[in-house]
Amino acid sequence: MSKIIKPHEIILEEPIYLELPEIDIKVEELLPEIEPVDAEAEAKAEVEVYARDEAERIVKETEEMVVEILEKAGIEARNVIGEAEEEAREIRLAAEKDAALLRKQAEEEGYKSGWNRAMEEAQQRLEQARQQSEELIEQARKERLSILGSCERIIVRMALDIAEKIVEQELITNPDIITELVHNIIDSMNTAETYKVLVNPEDYVNLAAEIAKKKLSSTGNDNIQLAADNSISRGGCVVETDLGVVDARLETRIASLREALMDVVES
Repeated sequence: MSKIIKPHEIILEEPIYLELPEIDIKVEELLPEIEPVDAEAEAKAEVEVYARDEAERIVKETEEMVVEILEKAGIEARNVIGEAEEEAREIRLAAEKDAALLRKQAEEEGYKSGWNRAMEEAQQRLEQARQQSEELIEQARKERLSILGSCERIIVRMALDIAEKIVEQELITNPDIITELVHNIIDSMNTAETYKVLVNPEDYVNLAAEIAKKKLSSTGNDNIQLAADNSISRGGCVVETDLGVVDARLETRIASLREALMDVVES
């Protein structure tokens, strides 16, 4: 049975106060040191890695496609030449066979006139066979050049497609490119009185900062108006001035390059 303590049995004394030493320790000092995370830098690094990997993948796939195209074109061209040479050989053999048969017939007839006539016919057939052979081989050579020319056009188009993809990836990782482009356009038209620069919304922030720093034009930024336009892809711009309009969109520049290269290939 537990003992019950009655009120008269409790002895009350003065409380005793203990003095504890003052501890000057901050809570932050007890926690492990954590370096600040730069989310923007990490995101940019991830984008750069992705862009680089994507560009390498595109180049590798295109190289494999080009090799395959060249191999197929080479095989097809060789087949064309081979078939033409075989057909020409068959024509010559047939002509020689006919000539031999005519000679034999003339010998059997024993007539000089028959012999001479047979020789003339045999010579004509051999000459016709030779001409047909040359024409077939020449036609095969032209077809071979046509095949290789088509292959060359395909390779040029593929190379331009690669260049466009790589440029797009570079524009994502290097926003300063659009700043330099606009700067060069404005400086090349430094006699204009007004400038209206249309850019992609993602390029707008960087360019607006450059305008605020007075670094976009060597002649000053007071007459430069900047506007965002969703129809313009990143890395491109349209500059409207009182002197005229400069279309420097990425699509326009790639199209001009494509047209120039295809003109060279077709010529």
